[in-house]
Amino acid sequence: MRAFLLILMLGWAGSALAHDFIIDGVYYTVDNTTLEATVSGCEAQQINPRLEIPETVTWDGVTYTVTAIKDHCLYNKDTLTDLIIPNTVTSIGTYAFWECDNLRSIYIGSGVQSIGRSLIYECYNLESLAVHPDNPYFDSRGDCNAIIETATNTLFYGCKNTVFPDDITEIGETAFYGTTAPENVVLPNSVTKIGSNAFFYTRGVKSIILGCGVADMEQNPFSHIPDLEALSVHPDNPKYDSRGDCKAVNLTATNMLFAACRNTVIPDDITSIGSYAYGGCRGLDRIIIPPSVTLIKRYAFCECDVRHMTIPGTVKVVEMGAFDFCGWVQDVYIEDGVEQLGRETFRLCVAMKHLRLPNTITEIPYGMLWQCDSLTELIIPNSVTKVNSYAAYSCPLIKRLVIGSGVTQIGGYALSSAHDATTVTCLAPVPPSTSIMSLSPVWPEHTILRVPYSSLELYKSDYDWKDGFLEIVGCNDDGSAGPGDSDGDGIIGVNDATMIIDAILSGDTSSLIVENADLNGNGRLDIGDVATLIDMILHP
Repeated sequence: MRAFLLILMLGWAGSALAHDFIIDGVYYTVDNTTLEATVSGCEAQQINPRLEIPETVTWDGVTYTVTAIKDHCLYNKDTLTDLIIPNTVTSIGTYAFWECDNLRSIYIGSGVQSIGRSLIYECYNLESLAVHPDNPYFDSRGDCNAIIETATNTLFYGCKNTVFPDDITEIGETAFYGTTAPENVVLPNSVTKIGSNAFFYTRGVKSIILGCGVADMEQNPFSHIPDLEALSVHPDNPKYDSRGDCKAVNLTATNMLFAACRNTVIPDDITSIGSYAYGGCRGLDRIIIPPSVTLIKRYAFCECDVRHMTIPGTVKVVEMGAFDFCGWVQDVYIEDGVEQLGRETFRLCVAMKHLRLPNTITEIPYGMLWQCDSLTELIIPNSVTKVNSYAAYSCPLIKRLVIGSGVTQIGGYALSSAHDATTVTCLAPVPPSTSIMSLSPVWPEHTILRVPYSSLELYKSDYDWKDGFLEIVGCNDDGSAGPGDSDGDGIIGVNDATMIIDAILSGDTSSLIVENADLNGNGRLDIGDVATLIDMILHP
């Protein structure tokens, strides 16, 4: 998103140079037929911080009426503090005042008929918005410090001092997008619709209360609010609720968690987590998902700062990008029972070191671990049959890679980034088919491939695999070196003892090979197994 905006900015910066003349630091383009002028840009160091755009400008003996403000024409003018738009202007373009950091007030003249989207994006210090009282299209009724479309009663734009009039019916899509809103937002009962990006990237907001009339929200309009601590809904609202003071907005009919914040407690009757529900949420450490949840929708947790995540086995489907760009998450444990992970599920989870995948999925989706820079181990469950293209692309720190016994196909660039893996274990009895750069091109220099003893000759003669490694050696069907190799990495060492101790303390044996860990053969894991293993390590 930021890269895309940067490209646009560069284009806009170039377009600002296309003008007919400059007066008092303001660029103008003109129409010599209608004698109308458009504000197309300005020189930040030449304009007055309190910029009052004139109704007319004269150049080379010709007088022009100023009727328009071009798209993004005042972008990033950090010297601008106050802006007055004259009565002659009829249209204001999209992103016209984007990123004017020090802009405090905007006054709209009586002639303005149209205002573009994202007008005040990243104008975080805006305190005052006012419209001329004779403007028939827009108003600031009751000195509300907002711009309201009169005919529809839609709040188009607001600021940190906005007071929500009790007769508005809609909050526009970019009303507070990338700006600062009041600390405590209380929407009146007259509001029936909130645009999808109405409060996106809004600063300063700590609590939001929705009135009983809200009935139309396409997707969470409260995502990426860094300071948000509480969400609630009027108890008489028939469509949305905040059951049990959960500090969230739920869709009542479907039991979907629609919007959340840092203090949300997911109710135990919620069945799905909606798109962008936790989007950009800050101040999180761990999120507890109740067993009632069966679906996590696309981008539900994108860009939130959760550190630790467990997805219970009752969840059946995790949709596309559910944890996209969760740059703080360190470990993710997905219980058996989860059946489907969407493409790019954990894309750009750059701090994630540990990931446990369930033995109930059949595919590793496209780009699932794209640029998970810190991931050190990838164990693909035996239930998986297909590893899709770019599955673990740009994961350079993977040292241990295990490909499950069910894998039959590995897509292009799926595993090629794990170039530092010293051993790769592939448990598939028949060598999986590969595509371009499915495997790392540097593995022949230093990486040993471990395959089942019964399949050793198949791999040594397979065109795609035989020359792809330094050496191909045999192992047990479970990938282990036999008794003592609890983790199945082919090495009997301290990590195996640690895993047995962890399993004894937690009661969870899912991450180890129990047959290899039960060294005294009594059918359970205990301190005797640990003692035997330590003796094996010290006296090989």
